[in-house]
Order: sequence, then structure tokens, then C-alpha cells
Amino acid sequence: MLAPEEESDVTGRLSPTNHRAEAKMAESEISVRSCRELWTILLGRSALREPAQIEGELDRHWDRLHQGLGFYKPPSSSSAGKVKEKKNVAQPLKDFGFRISKLLNLDEQQSVQLLQCYLQEDYRGTRDSLKVVLKDERQSQGLLLKIADYYYEERMCLLKCVLLLLTYFQDERHPYRTEYSNCVNKLEKDLVSSYQSQFENLFKAEAPTWETHGNLMTERQVSRWFMQCLREQSLLLEIIFLYYAYFEMSPSDLLNFTKMFKEQGFGLRQTNRHLVDKNMDALVDRIGYLSSLILVEGMDIDFLHKCALEDCPEQHQFSGAPDVIKEMDQLLLTFGDIPHHGPVLLSWVLLRHTLRPDESNPVIRRIGNTALQLGVFQYLSSMLKGLGVSGNNCTASTAKMCIYGLLSFVITSFEEESLQVLPGVHVFKGNRCYVSANGVESSHLVDAACEVLSAPSLAEVFWEMKPNRGLGMVLDSAAGMFPHKIGPVLQLLTALVSNKSTVKKVYNFLDKMSFYTQVYKHKPIDIISKDDETLWRRQAPKLLYPLGSGQANLWMPQGALGQVMIAGEQGYMVRWDYSYSAWTLFTCEVEMLLHVVSTADVLAHCARVKPILDLVHKIISTDWTVSDCLLPLTSRIYMLLQSLDLAPVSCVRLTSVINPPVDVIASCVNCLSVLAARMPGKVWSSLHHTGFLPFASNPLTNMAQCISAEGMKAGNYGNLLVQIEQPRGEYAVTIAFLRLITTLVKGQLGNTQSKGLIPCVLLVLKEMLPTYHKWRYNTNGVRERIGCYILELIHAILNLSPEGEDQGSTPTLQSLCIYSLANTEAGQAVVNIMAIGVDTIDVVLAAQPSSCGSEGPGQILIQTVKLAFSVTNNVIRLKPPSDAVSPLEQALTQHGGHGSNLVVVLAKYIYHKHDPALPRLAIQLLKRLATVAPMSVYACLGNDAAAIRDAFLARLQSKTEDMRIKVMILEFLTVAVETQPGLIELFLNLEVKDGNEGSKLLSVKIENVSVSDLQEFLVGEWSCLHVVLELIDSKQQGKYWCPPLLHRAALAFLLALWQDRRDSAISVLRTKERFWENLTTPLFGTLTPPSDTTEPCVLEACAFVMKIIGLEIYYVVSGSLEQSLKDGLQKFSIARRYDYWSQYVKSLVCHVAETEEEAICCFPETQMLISAWRMLLILSTTHADVMHITEDSTKLKLFMDVLDGTKAAVSSNHTHICALSSSGIHDGYSPAYPPETVEERSVVAAAPDILSPLALILESVLQADQQMMERTKAKIFSALISVLQIQGLNVTRSVADNCAIGQLGRDISQLPQLLLSVCETVKDEALALIDNTRHMSQTVDMLEQEDSMETDCPRGLQKDQRDGVSDRTRVTSESVQKVSDFVSVFSSARPVVFLSLLRQVCVLALHLTKELCRSDEDGEHWVLVMRKVPVLPSVLSAVEISLRCKHNLFFTEAALHLLLTLARTPQGAAAVAGAGIIQTICLPLLSVYEVSSNGTSQSFSRKSQDSACWPGVYRLCMSLMESLLKTLRYNFINEALDFVGVHQERILQCLNAVRTVQSLSCLDEADHTVGFLLQLSSFCREWQFHLPNLLRDINLCYLCQTCTYLLHSKKMLHHYLQSKNGEALPSGTRTQRPPQTLYKDASAAAAAASASSSSSGGEREEAEQKALLAVQCSLLKILSKTLATLQHFTPDCCQILLDQCMDLAEYRTLFVLSFTTPAFDPDVAPSFGTLLATINVALGMLSEVGCGRPRRSTSMEKRKEPASLSIASLASLEEIQALKSLLMFTMENCFYVLISQAVRCLKDPAILPRDKQRLKQELSSELSTLLSSLSRHFRRGSPSSPASGMLPSLQSKPSTPGSKASHEGQEPIIQLVQAFVRLREEAALFPSDKSESLSAVTLETGKLLCSASTTAHRLGPPGTHEMVS
Repeated sequence: MLAPEEESDVTGRLSPTNHRAEAKMAESEISVRSCRELWTILLGRSALREPAQIEGELDRHWDRLHQGLGFYKPPSSSSAGKVKEKKNVAQPLKDFGFRISKLLNLDEQQSVQLLQCYLQEDYRGTRDSLKVVLKDERQSQGLLLKIADYYYEERMCLLKCVLLLLTYFQDERHPYRTEYSNCVNKLEKDLVSSYQSQFENLFKAEAPTWETHGNLMTERQVSRWFMQCLREQSLLLEIIFLYYAYFEMSPSDLLNFTKMFKEQGFGLRQTNRHLVDKNMDALVDRIGYLSSLILVEGMDIDFLHKCALEDCPEQHQFSGAPDVIKEMDQLLLTFGDIPHHGPVLLSWVLLRHTLRPDESNPVIRRIGNTALQLGVFQYLSSMLKGLGVSGNNCTASTAKMCIYGLLSFVITSFEEESLQVLPGVHVFKGNRCYVSANGVESSHLVDAACEVLSAPSLAEVFWEMKPNRGLGMVLDSAAGMFPHKIGPVLQLLTALVSNKSTVKKVYNFLDKMSFYTQVYKHKPIDIISKDDETLWRRQAPKLLYPLGSGQANLWMPQGALGQVMIAGEQGYMVRWDYSYSAWTLFTCEVEMLLHVVSTADVLAHCARVKPILDLVHKIISTDWTVSDCLLPLTSRIYMLLQSLDLAPVSCVRLTSVINPPVDVIASCVNCLSVLAARMPGKVWSSLHHTGFLPFASNPLTNMAQCISAEGMKAGNYGNLLVQIEQPRGEYAVTIAFLRLITTLVKGQLGNTQSKGLIPCVLLVLKEMLPTYHKWRYNTNGVRERIGCYILELIHAILNLSPEGEDQGSTPTLQSLCIYSLANTEAGQAVVNIMAIGVDTIDVVLAAQPSSCGSEGPGQILIQTVKLAFSVTNNVIRLKPPSDAVSPLEQALTQHGGHGSNLVVVLAKYIYHKHDPALPRLAIQLLKRLATVAPMSVYACLGNDAAAIRDAFLARLQSKTEDMRIKVMILEFLTVAVETQPGLIELFLNLEVKDGNEGSKLLSVKIENVSVSDLQEFLVGEWSCLHVVLELIDSKQQGKYWCPPLLHRAALAFLLALWQDRRDSAISVLRTKERFWENLTTPLFGTLTPPSDTTEPCVLEACAFVMKIIGLEIYYVVSGSLEQSLKDGLQKFSIARRYDYWSQYVKSLVCHVAETEEEAICCFPETQMLISAWRMLLILSTTHADVMHITEDSTKLKLFMDVLDGTKAAVSSNHTHICALSSSGIHDGYSPAYPPETVEERSVVAAAPDILSPLALILESVLQADQQMMERTKAKIFSALISVLQIQGLNVTRSVADNCAIGQLGRDISQLPQLLLSVCETVKDEALALIDNTRHMSQTVDMLEQEDSMETDCPRGLQKDQRDGVSDRTRVTSESVQKVSDFVSVFSSARPVVFLSLLRQVCVLALHLTKELCRSDEDGEHWVLVMRKVPVLPSVLSAVEISLRCKHNLFFTEAALHLLLTLARTPQGAAAVAGAGIIQTICLPLLSVYEVSSNGTSQSFSRKSQDSACWPGVYRLCMSLMESLLKTLRYNFINEALDFVGVHQERILQCLNAVRTVQSLSCLDEADHTVGFLLQLSSFCREWQFHLPNLLRDINLCYLCQTCTYLLHSKKMLHHYLQSKNGEALPSGTRTQRPPQTLYKDASAAAAAASASSSSSGGEREEAEQKALLAVQCSLLKILSKTLATLQHFTPDCCQILLDQCMDLAEYRTLFVLSFTTPAFDPDVAPSFGTLLATINVALGMLSEVGCGRPRRSTSMEKRKEPASLSIASLASLEEIQALKSLLMFTMENCFYVLISQAVRCLKDPAILPRDKQRLKQELSSELSTLLSSLSRHFRRGSPSSPASGMLPSLQSKPSTPGSKASHEGQEPIIQLVQAFVRLREEAALFPSDKSESLSAVTLETGKLLCSASTTAHRLGPPGTHEMVS
């Protein structure tokens, strides 16, 4: 109990703060233990389980154990004065303590201590409610009575502790035997004398009255006091008895005990016997039993027997105490009036007869006769049965050993002449027991012997003794009457079966019987006898049983001799000397019963068969190996059961007094239960035909039929239950039936046989479970036992393995149970059992004679309630999901009357202290309800919420509480974090810190969001965070109150807070001192190798820590992380823990893969650790600076360990390993370390051979179960794609790079097999996708026509849809990585249907095929593979149906990417074209875009270029046509023209849309379209012939004018982007919105949103400039390709200059003779001014890029143009270089078109000479200006044109007089323009009509112009392609 100074608060309860102070040393806590807590510790039910801890507890409380009940003192004035002087005890506690002292007659100080102890352990209120209770008189009276009950329990627990020590202090099997023994040795000295005096005080105590103990001492309380008095007397006597079982009692002590017990009347003459009622009879009898046993044990009969055998009686302690013997003689002569005297008198007779056989013979005879007259043997049997039922097992077994010695000595010592007998009294003749008067053998001695021999140890002792001594003489005597009296022998032998060795001895004993006793009314005629009729001889052999031929029987041979034992007028009893096997005889007995079952002799034969069946049941349940020998018997049980079931009906017809043999039926069923445990199928098939069990007359087809019980029959058992057992109130058959069905269920019968059990189970669920509590019962406890058996059956069904159950419509046993319990009254019956409540259980436990028993009514009730918890939990867990709420769920969650409901009842089981499993299971059910039930647990708790919270925390904070309860409480709170916000707030108990106390505002940055103005919280006094922080404290680890499992539970709770973003709690925790240090401690430990045994909870704890750190790093930006966390991460890196954990995880995976069977139990924990490690690896790619992963060696090791672990996992052939790979390992391995940065890519590129293990992994995955491996397959594909791209295994790698060549040569060996495997996968997945798409299009026409993968994926994934061929690296690397990230992260976050997985695998397989084909540059391998595997036909078929149905967007794009890759080589292009590509995509492609009636396309909406959409598929198809036409040339021209003809309307709309829609997606489509037209323009004659209208309608000059205008006017373009298109920010550059789910707190969410909007405003200007630059680049690409296309529609420069006969009519005039700036008006025709403006715009942009800063502009220009940033500041160096090349290429093409068109105009006779002259002048001046600008630009070091490197070196020519500079060292474009200008200048010297007389100088200049122009013309298309790619 608590010392008064331990608590000063008015509540008297230890608050959490007190508990934390209490934990500073174990000694300070132990000093205040209550007796109940001490008893719990000694039982091993607490956290203190080490022997040293138990020894310490015993040493500290030794004095209390020694004093016993004397520890509690009566009131005294001095004690009252001390209480009044105590200043640290509140006055209300003192006053209430005085009231307790008066009521209980207890010392005042101890009363206050008792109050404090009660408040801490058992009080069910809160601090505030206690204040009210103490002030209210009525409520305080109720509290007083509860404290009185608590006081009584404390006294009992104190005695139980001593009893427990005496029980096990010599048990070698007990773990604390040494500690118990040491304590008992210390207690031995004065223990008995002290406890004896306490016993005397108890039976002499006067009953309390209201005058002495106050008004509360009513009659009911007096009766309660007396009940407690009897229980304490019983326990004290039990302690004394066990003490003397091990220690010797002196003669004087025996005399004193005898006098005391005589005075008390062996419990019958209590001082307050007038208070005894029927409920106390069992206790009174028990006191008498124990009193008698103490006296018998005190005489030490065992030692007396030993002395007699060794003929040294003087060694016995009583031989030297004649005075005591004499006084005992006189005292015992007065005994004989009560049955309890019998064993004492019989023992004294033995002692007197042995020590002094010649003295006091009359005294011995008199005492002996008295003992026999009292029915001593019947009393002994009753006593042992009583002790075995209500007492603990040790007391009962010790009593049996004591009585065994007594009976053995009695039977050995006494003979017939030793006793004077009365009629009906036992005598002993020839050491055999009979009854003398009426000749009927008494069964009392046999019953007593059976009770004694039922102790397992005594059965072995019996078989070791000689058969002519002790109880062996009883067995020998009974065997002499066998088989005439079959019962006694079988009764004794059944008791003697205890283990396998005794089974063999019993079997052999019966197998070799030598006597056969029969009774004859008359002498048979075939017998020859002597004259004195004492010996008979049989003249002929005889069948002993009148059975038919062929059946088992016994033959007595001719000449057999028989000894006549009894002869007279009543008949003869003959013992035949005949050897036989009793087992054969038993078979004959069963056969006889089968023959007479319908006669009046059935009951007599049943009486003979029942002990046979009981013996068989005991034998086969003890040793199964003997069952084969007993097969003749066990095989007849089925026929016996079938016949006996019909016996009641048959016998009733004969006579109305014959009762059915219910006990025999029960024995039969019990035997079948044992057989069913070993061979359930055989038992079921045989039993099914007997008609005993319920059955269905019609086949069961559905659940409704089962529930209605339509066509089901109750069977013979059902009739027996209703007609016989229920009216009688005896249920032996029902109990056996329930055991049998439970055994059959646990036997995992086959599917058909299990369905045969449905009628049986339905009978239980429908007829028994709802009504069994209403049946009539004759015996107490049977009702509870039947309920327990019913729930055990249901529990076994709900725990059946689902393997082997079919998925048809016929319900299974499990589904039947689930439905019945959820929807019928059976569920309500289970709810009623759970609603019994903790108070009822405590009352039942208190009413037991001894609560130590394991089979008492209280224990059975607890077991029943526990089963109800487990059953309900399983039903909720297994019930199929449904929108409708079942009646069971309603009953569990609804509010009852007066605010009571089941949730409150369940929560209050936390107050139960006897069995820790009961509150644990109740909390587990609460956890389940909190997870699935649509309710608030907090609301259900109502006003009891705070009190229950306190009780939960009190048990959670206790250092001695059972660890499993604490773990379950933490798991419950972990679930409540997510599902029960109100409840978790109650347990967190956070208080807002008062601003006046100096609180500060939190400022935490999360995802670039500044969260300010948040309230600061403090941890309240009753917060669960106190104990959680204590559990993770590194200083507490390893102590008994913080085992690893509890530490793991605390970390799981913290992880739930982080995952659910409980920011108020997190903000408190993260700032706690040493929080991060304590949290990360597990990660710095060294675990045992995976090959050794590692506790799974340790792995989970490390995983939880990793996840918490990962979430903190993810949600909080690096600058706002707590400094302690930063220090911890740095320490983690310095200590090289990344290397350690990487190596450990790899070793763990390898170990699991190698040893499946041993590691199967750790799979969830292993998977969890790998998942957490994966999270850290992913975070390390984006937070490397925070996590301090900067060394390349560390990164390389992490990568290689990931690879090795994955290889080991998937290489295993075990199913479980593959499942682990799919669900956990590959989530963390294949794409877990995505190389995002250049440094990370270099690490992967520098790694050793990667493709080989990845190829091996892929082979293993493809050979495994496909459904299980779909997700894993996708991840392996993604990994292979990434590695191929990073290591450069593609055609873009420079062949000149020796490293690349070496790597390529090293890995190329894997290509053939990889290609074959992947192509096989592509073919199979494509065919499967075709089937699924067809099915979907037929059944889901009403759904929106979008791909499910598209709708499920995040926006980041949609980058896969852009560009196509124009940005190969970005499509194949970033997009595939995004797809793999989707597969890795999001597929594990929510269920993904199989169809989505199918598409994902298809997409990644196609991308991988594309990469492999790229690496096979010459097509050596892929051509062979695709000839072998029909990949292209399958893919094209899938693409066609996908386009038609507009499904499978991602698959379609991936397939087109693959086709694009193949189309770049002649072999690939021929294969794609030959496979029917034009038939596949030409017409179906029409469905991907919609054209409205007014000619506008919906696809030209301002949708982001990065968004996944079907127009992107159209763009890819356009690129594919371009690539095929470019590669195949004339071989593909017809198909290309067909494609253009089908989609000409879309082409025209696309080109026209550039002017109105400047979105990136629209511009991208225009870019692809112009690229295709560029290739098609090479075949302009064919185009003109087949599609003249389209050629006429496509006016590329207008497109050129539009692009030039938009590029020239930045302000106009910026305006369009802002107002008209609304796309100032493309998706790729848009600032991401902070997630709104980061905070559960509303204030935090609002602050986050506000901070997000403010932060985005500062970056808007830069983002707009980037968007403007992106649009300009797109327009520039369109412009360059348009100009390159126009080259084919304008005359060739060489031809038009040199060929004087050229037909000018073949080429149209493309540009009008005008030099105005380009206009945006479509009515203004393009002119030469457009081309000049294009060159000016390109030159201006080139100057801006080259300078690295914006151009200088005048003030007017500044007002006109928007403020712009430097292009160099907005783009990377690579982007700037590409932009420069693009500008140069644009100018080249523009100059070429300009010169060609100018010459054509000059030669055109239709043009007026005035216009020609004007053209010459304008071009000369404009081009001269441009040339000077270009020259200045190139002198500053501008890069060359993309085609300049391929141009031939021009020979230097002597400069002409008119030339300004030499051609040497100049760009070809400058030379071209200079030559043209010079030509125009020279031509100006001659008249236009004399142009044919050009001078030699003019001719030479023309040749130079021709040479330059020819080179530029030839390189136009390749330059275009290089620019695009």
C-alpha cells in the first residue's frame, strides 16, 4: 500500500507527474506495493519476470508476508494522532480515512494508505468527480463500501502470496523455485504459530454491528464480512496444510490443532454460525476438509508406513511422546459425531497400531469402528472431489498424496479379525475388501482410490509398487470379480492412465487376464465338481457370449477349472482359471449391447459398456498410438451410437420406465472427438451415415436457404436435446457434441465434408446460442461451460484457413458464421455476453470458494467473455464490405438506456485486474471498432471518457503492468490518431500555453510555406505523450518496464502522429529536449546478423524511426529543421550508418530469400524495414544536403546493395519470396533510387556491370506467377530503361568515346536475350490488352472515354505526353521515370485494378523495347527477334483498337515511340511499313480529334503542352509519318499521300491556328505538321498530281508571316499569352500548390494557404518571361521548317542562274513585290519585306543571345516592349547554344528563299522593269546592311550554322575590284549573300535587255553564288532534322 507521504493531493491518485517521479528508482516504487500487485508480480503476470526482480520483491515484502493478516492493525489513538499531524495529506483524505477506519476496524494510518492505494488502482472516476464524491454523503457511502471490498481483496491477496510460495517452492519446473524457497526458509520459523493464532482470532471474532462500526454495517455487510471471514479461515488452513506437507509437525502441535479443531467443530461450530447460509456451505465444508487433512498430515502416515516396513517404529516422532498419545487417545474417543472425524480417527488407529500394537487394543478397535461407522471412505472420496473442484491444483494433489498414503497403509495393515464389523460396514479379509452383511461389494473404497490415483504422479507410483501392497490389493481384489463386476476394475484402470507409460501398463494388464468370474443361479449340467462343490471343471468348450457366428467371441476351453467363491441358495460365484484378453471381451460386450438395444436389458448392458468407453476415451486421448489396437472397439462406436439414438423410441414402446442411455451416448461422442482430432475425414464420413448429427435433406445452394434452415433436420442429437436433455437439465451429450464439432472443424475437413457440417453449425447458431442461457440446469456452472464451448466452436470456424474453400454460391462454414452473427439473433447473444461487464465478473470471482482455482465459475465466465471478444473482432474483420450496417454493428455502436452502451462496457474492462487477457482483448475489439465502425468512441464514452482515459494511462504508466496490455493500449491509440480525432485529443491532452507566461509564436516552414501565428501548446498532466516520451528515452531502453515490443508500440504511435499530421502534437514533440536524439537511438545500434535470431519488433522500431525522419524531412524545409535533428543526421552520416543499413537490408533480403521457412514469421517486419529504407533512399535524391549523402562511394554502395538485394529476392523460387518482392522489396529497390541529377547519373554510369543482374532479375520475374509479379515486372522494366539511358547504350552515344564503346561491347551480349524476353512480354500484354479493351468498349460505353491510368496518375506523370520525336531524351528518360515512380509510389498507396497494372507493364515494356532497339544500332538482333516473335502485328492491332475506342492513351503513345525508333533505320522503317502501319493509324486516328461544323477543332484549346491528351497521339503519328517518309522515300510516298489526304482538314486547321492560339500544345502540333510537310515537299510533283487542292490551300508564306510578326512584336505576343490564352505559366514551370492535407489544424492550413499565395507572386515575372521565351522558341522552329519547306517550291538558285531555258511557270511567285513590315492581318499578302523582317528578327535575337543581356533599346522601345530579363538568365548554356543554331538555320533558309524568289522575279517577263529595278535597289541596300551586321556578329565569335561543319571548303578567289573583303574565313551564308549582292551590283551596270551579254566577271560571280547556294540547298533538310532532334 501507499505510504501517506507519497500523495498530498485531495484526489489521492498518483498523477502522471507522480508516476514519472516514481520511476526514478525501482525501490521507491516497490515500497508502496499493494498486496494485489505483489500477488500479480509473483504470478508472473507483470513486467517483473526476472528471478532477481522476484527475489527483490520477496525480500522487501518479507515482513508483510510473515505477519500475514496481523499486518493489519486495529485503530489506536496514537495512529489517529499521527494522521492528524500529517501536513502533506489533505484534510478530506484524513476525514475519509477516519470513516474507513471505523467501518473496517482498521488502523487510521493504514486506512489512509488503503484509501490512497484504492484511488490509484481501483477508483473509477476523475479528480474532479472525487471531490464531489467526498462532499456528498450518499456517494461517499458507496465509495466506503467499495473500499471495504478492496480491503477484503487485499487481505486475500496477502494470503494468496504465501500460499503461492508454499505451492511452488519445491517444484523444480517452476522458474522462481529458488527465490520462493529462500523466502519460505525465512518464513518457516514462526509462520505456523502466527497463522494459527490468526485463524483462532477469526473463528472467535464477534460479528460487527452498526453500533461498533457505523451505520453502513447493515445485515448485508455483516453477511459479507462473515463470508470474508470464512474465506480467510480457509486460506489460512490451506497454508498450514501445505506447510506441514513439507515440514514435520511436532506431537504437541498435533495435540493443539486437534483441540482447536474440536473446539471449532471442524468449521461447523463457528462463533457466528447463525450467519451461515447455503452460499457458505462450500466454504464451511472446505474448512472441515482442510482441518481433517492437517491432522492426518501431522501424523505423518507416509513416514509411519516406511517405519513399519523397515521394522523401526521407534524412529517416528510420536514414539517418544507417550503423554501426547495418551491425551490424544482420550480426545479422539470423544470424536465421531461429524464426518470430518473419520480420516483423523482412521489415521490415529494406524499410528497406535503401528507404534504400540499390543497396547490399548480396545481403544484402537473402538476408534476404528467409529471411523468406519462415519463412512470414512465415502467421506474421503467426497473430500477429494470437493478440493479438486474449488481449490488450487497443488492443494488437491497434496491432499491426494496424503490420502494415498493413508489408504495404502490401511489396506496393507488390517485384516478381517482386526475389526468388529456391523451390517454394511467394511471388513478386510485376505487383504480384499467386501461388505459383510448383504454380500454386495462396496464402491466407496474404489471411488476413494480412483480419486487418489487420478493424480498423475501417484499413478506412476502405483505401477512401481508390488501388486500385493497398498492400493494394488484393491485392484487385485476388483480383478478377482472381473468380468462379473466390470465397473470397479475399469474405474480404477481409468484413473491409473496418466501418461504413455501407464497406458501401456493398463493395456497389457487387460490384455493378459487370468481369471474369469461368473455367477450362476443353478449349477450347469456340463460341469463336474468335487463333493464339497469348491472346484468345478468344464466338460465341453463354451461360448461365453450368445453372439452369432463370425462375430468376436470368447471360448472357454474344455477342462477349465473354476474356484467356487460363494455357494448357497442364491447361487454360485465361480472364478475360472482361464487366460484371455479383456479387450476381446469388451468387444463382445459392445456387440451384446447392439443385440439387446431394443429390449429391456439395454440399461444393464449400458452400465457395463459405459466404463469400457470411458477407459477407451482416456487411453486414446493419452496415447494415440494404441488406437490401432483398439480398432475393433472404436469401429463399433458408430453402430452403437446409431442404435442408442433409436433406443429411447424403441424402449418407450416396451415400457414407460426405461430411460434412454444418455451417458453412454455422451461417452461414444467423447471417443469420437478424440478420434476426430487425428482422422477427421474418416470420423466424419462414418458418423455422417449414423443419423446422429443434423443434416440437410436438400442440397444447400445459397445463404438464404441456410439461414432459413429450409430442408434441414435436427438429427437424432437434436431430438435428444429437445426431448431428453432440456427437460432433465443434464447436458452431457450436448457438451460432447460441441466438442466433437469443434474438433471436426479444427481438423480442416475437405470442402464437401465441411459443407456437411453446415447443418450442425446452424443448429448451434440458430437454436443453441440465442437460447442456451434460458435452459433448465441441475448443476451450477454447466450453463457457462456450454456457452464457452459454443463460442470455442465459432472461434475455431472464424480462424479457419481460407485455403481450399471454393468461391461458388454455396456458403462456407466461415461465411455462414459471419452472416449469422452479423445479421441474426446469434450476434445479439454474443453482444449480451460481452455486455456482462467487469462488475459482474468481479462479483463472481469474489463469490468463489477460492479464486486460485483455474476451473472455477469465475474463470469460465472470463474465458467465455474473452471468446466473445475474439469472435466479434473476427466477424468485423472478416465481414464483407457493405454499405448497409448490420444488426451486430448497430448493437455494438448504439446508445442504450440511461446513456449506457457497449462501447462504455468494453472500455471499462480496463478496470479488470485478475486476467490481463480480458482487458487486452476488450481493447483490441475497441481498436477494431474505432477502425471500421462509423461512430465516435469519444462520444460513446460520454461522461465516463475522462475517467476511462485516466484508467488507461494509469495502466500504461505502471512499471509492473503486463507488457501486452500496454502494447495494446498504444496500438489502440495509434489507430485512434487516424480514425478517432476526438478520442485522440482527449488522450493527447494538449493545453494552449498562456501568452502572459512568455509563450512564443511557432514559425515552421513546410513545403516553402511559412506557418506563423500558430498557438504554442503544452503537454497536459493527463497526456499519453508523457509515457510515450519516457518509453523512447534512450536511458530507459533495456529496462524491464521498457521491452523492445513496448518501445516499438510507442514509435508506432509517434509515426501515426506524423502520418496524420497532428501538427499541434508534433510541434510539442519536435521541440522537446533530446527528442530527436532519443528517437534516432535505434538507428545507431548494431543488430544481430539476419542469420541469427532478431526480434521482429526491433526491425519494426527501426523502420518507424526511418519513416518519422523521412516525413519530417519531407514536410519541413531544410532551413527550418530542428538543430538536434540536423545534428543527428550529420552524426548518422559521419558514423557511416548509411553504409551499415544498406548492407544490413541487403543481407536481410538475401537471408529471407535463402531461408523461407525460418523467416516466414518475420515477413511483415522485414517488408516494413525495406519500405522505410526505400523512403529514405528516395528522399536522399532530393534532400542530399540535409541527409549528408554527398560521397560518391556511399551513393555507389547504396545503388549496388539495392541491386544485389533485388537480385537475391526475385531469384528465389519460393512463392512467399516472390510475394515479398512484389509488395515490398521492389517498391524500394527497382526505382527507389531514381538518378535525378547529373552527379547521381554519373554514379550509376560509373557502376560495374548492371545490365547482367538486371537481365537475370527480369528472367526470374517473367518465370514467376504473373498475377503476383505484374507490379514487380513494371519496376524491373523501369530500372532497365533508366540504366540503358544513363550508361549510354543508344545510338546517340559518340562512337569516338572509347569508354562508351567499351561499355557497349561489354553489355551487348545481354541484348538478344533481353530483346526476346521483352518482346514476348510486349506481345502477350498487347494481346491481353486487346481483349480487355474490347470487353471494356462493350460494357462501359456510358463511362467517360478516358484512360484509367490517365485519371489516376498525378500531374507530374503527364510529362510523358509531350514532344514526341522532337525531344527524344526527355520522352524516354523523364517520362518513363515518371511512369515508374507512379508504379512505385502510388500503386502501393491505393488498390490498383489488374487492368491498370496490365497497361503499366505494357507501357514500360514498350519503352524498354525501344531502348534495346536503339542500342542495337545495326539491327542485328532485333530483326531476328521480331521475325521470331510477332511483336509488330500485336502492337499495331492493339494500337488500332485503342485509337478506335479512344482507350489506353499511355500504351498508344509508348507504341508510337517504339515505332518512331524503328522508323529511323531502313530496316526498321521497312518492317513498320510492311506491318501495315498506314492501315493501323490512318483512319482510326480520326477519332482522336473532333472537328466542329464551323471548322474549328476542340483540340486547339489552351491546354498545356505537358498535359496528357489524345492530340499528342496525333502529333506522334505525324512524326512517325515524317520519319518513315524520310527513310523510305519513294517507297512510302503513296502511303504518305494517303495520310495527308485523310487528315488534310486537320492539317489546314493546325497551320491556321498558329495565328489565333499560341499555346505550346498548338504550336507543337504545328511544328510536327510542318516537319512532315517538309519531307513531303521533296515530292512536290507527286503531291501536285494527287492532291492539287491541298497543295493550293496550304499557304506556308502566310504561316511564315504570322511567325515573323509574333516574334517581332514581343508585346503583342505577351498580351496574347496573358489575356487571350491564359497561359503565362506553362505546367512545367508553374509553382506547385502546397498540399492542403499537411495539417489537421484549421489555423495551420489557413496560414499555409496564405503563405503560398504570397510566395508565388514574387516569382511571377520570371515565370512569365520563361513562358514567353518558350513560345518564341516554338515559333522559331515552325518558322525555320516553313522556310526549309519553301525551298522546294521556289526555283533552285543554281538552275535559275545557269539554266537560261528554265520554265519559270513551274514555280509560283510566293512573295509579292513589297518591302513593308509583316502585318498580323490575314488579308495582307506576304512580301519580300516579310523575309527581310524575318532575317532582322533572327539577327536581333542572335545579338541578344550572343551578348548575354537584353538589347539596348531607346526610351520609345522601352515603352513599347515589356520589361524583359536576359535570355541567358532564363536558359541554360545548352539551351542557349541550341537557340543560336536555330537562329542561324532560320537565316540560312530565309536568305536562300529570298535570293531564289528575287532571281525568279528578275527573270519573270511579266513583271514590269520598274518593279525589277526597285527590287534590285531595295535588296541591294537591305542585304548590304544585313551583311555588315552579320559580319560584326561573326567577328565577335558567333557559332556557325548547324550545316556549316558539313559544307565543303570554298577555294579562295582573288578579290574583285568590287568586293569588299575576301571570302576566306567567312561563313557560307555571308559568301552567298555577298555573291548575290555583287551580282546585282554588276548587273546594274548593264541594261536589262542586254543581260545575255554578261561579262566574264559576272559569270565568275554567278558560279560562286551557284556553288554556295547549292551547298546550302543540299544541307537544308539535314540541318532541319539536326535542329529538331
